[in-house]
Formats: sequence, structure tokens, C-alpha cells
Amino acid sequence: MKKVLLLNKNGEPLGMIPWTRALSLVFRDKVQVFEYYEGVAIRSAREVHALPSVVLLKHTFVPYGKRVGLNKRNVLVRDGFECQYCGKELSESSATVDHIIPSCNDGPHAWENVVAACKRCNNSKASKSLDQANMKLRSRPFRPSKALLLRQRAAKLGYNQWMPYFAHT
Repeated sequence: MKKVLLLNKNGEPLGMIPWTRALSLVFRDKVQVFEYYEGVAIRSAREVHALPSVVLLKHTFVPYGKRVGLNKRNVLVRDGFECQYCGKELSESSATVDHIIPSCNDGPHAWENVVAACKRCNNSKASKSLDQANMKLRSRPFRPSKALLLRQRAAKLGYNQWMPYFAHT
């Protein structure tokens, strides 16, 4: 079902929440609804409620930790679900995470050293350096912000109506 964009009191995107959680926050007067989905309603035995698309917290929330977790899903989102060697479109099941400087050569498990790769490219690179494997990266890896990952994930899932809320991130 649909997700709802949760904004902090200052308008900063915090995350995507299930619509059930969003309605719970609305009923408990914890959020203000900024936007509704057009033509989508939730029916109960007695009432019909428009489904929120974007909600704003009424009180400031200070997120614990600003760091983004280094995992396969976040690497895929950062890299646009594309192999960083050949450009092939990837899914979570078809993707691997490759260390540019291989772990066996003391390459760190860090954002700046990992990229999304298809299985074919990862296997052909194996534990070689980029020069040894005669391969080039399509883009330079970097540590993404939470807001960037959230924006890219929202775009991938088709929530284009949320893009104006990411303008200042």
C-alpha cells in the first residue's frame, strides 16, 4: 500500500512511513497533513478519511545519529540500481556489492570503497584492482546523506509528488 512522507517541524524529510502509522499520528494530533493522495480514501465502519501523502510533525524531532548505514540496499539506492562498471540495471536479487580495493588487499569496508555491481562484473574483477581488471567506474563512490537516499528511494518507487520537499536537501 501507499507510503507517507514524514517531515520534521522544520520541513526536513525524515522518512517514509506506512499509511496506517500516518493516520494514527493524524488522529492523535501529532502531525499536520500537508498533502493528500487524490482519489484515495480509507473507509471505516462509520467514516471515510482522505489518505495523507505528506505529513509534518508538530514538534521537532532530533534524529539519533546522522550516519547512513552501509548495506546492500543503501549502496544500490546511492548508485541508482545500476552496475557501476557496465551500467546494467540491477535489482536487489541480481546485485552484488564490490570492494574497489578488495578486502583481501586491505581495502576498507567504507562508502568510498564499495559500489553496486552485477554478478558478471564482480566475478570478472574478482580480487583484482581496477587497473589489473582493466575496468573503470562509471561514477566515484561517496558517503550519501539520509536525505539523498530518501529522495532517490522515493523517486525509484514513483513518489514524484514528493520531490519539492527534497529541494533544500
